[in-house]
Amino acid sequence: MEEGLEDVKRGNNTHILQEFILMGALVGKGYSPERAYETVEEWERTGESKLLQKSKNM
Repeated sequence: MEEGLEDVKRGNNTHILQEFILMGALVGKGYSPERAYETVEEWERTGESKLLQKSKNM
């Protein structure tokens, strides 16, 4: 939650929207909202999603 607030403070709308879209796609595939959030955050942390890492630093 704190990371999301930091993105909002920085005005990093692209990153926020990318995370929401990915989470929504995972929920649509049957993930629980909590698991979708954890998965997307893990992709960002581990570098599995280059897109999320790039937009995080915009």
